[in-house]
Amino acid sequence: MVIPPRFYSSISIDQPDFLDFHTANVSPAQAIAILEKNLNRTVNSVNLQTASVLGDPVFVIYLDDGSSYMVNVVSGELIRKSSELAENITRSGIKTEAPVKEIQYLESHDLLYPFGKLPVYRVAFENDSSMYYVSVMDGSLSQSTQITRIVTAITSFHTFEPIKQFTQRDTTRKGLLILTSIVGIAAALTGYYIALLPSIKRRTQSG
Repeated sequence: MVIPPRFYSSISIDQPDFLDFHTANVSPAQAIAILEKNLNRTVNSVNLQTASVLGDPVFVIYLDDGSSYMVNVVSGELIRKSSELAENITRSGIKTEAPVKEIQYLESHDLLYPFGKLPVYRVAFENDSSMYYVSVMDGSLSQSTQITRIVTAITSFHTFEPIKQFTQRDTTRKGLLILTSIVGIAAALTGYYIALLPSIKRRTQSG
């Protein structure tokens, strides 16, 4: 499943299902033909998704415009991406029958999902504090818990990641980080001076 390129609020979900690639009935060339027949688009590359999407391996086909589509390796079905598919992938991954609380389509990061693949569907279930993210690109599934969200919130404030929600300029974030570091160093030095001031005065007076 998803292996985050850096630490963020989502963690990977293990795939319990064994994928039998001997059941594959579709070759990469056939998958491309299926896509071209349905969409009449130019294919850029094809990847075999080793994690399952609803129990079967899939070909992830990337187009020249950066978009992607999935073709079931067993059935040859062109998988249509939707909130319903995201729900089904999540249920298949975590084995739950709980009613859905909310499904959101995210095209940009927010405070609850500051890093990771985009776009994604965010899926939340009733009586479940976790949030689940399904990648629109390849159908991979990741999970965000209360603990990981708290830890991420704390660490992100040290790097000013939340500021990215308001400005895309890295120079602004880096400038604030440098300024805060300078203020922190100055505060620490003046704090030591204030703490040592009584002893300095006593030595001066005794001298």
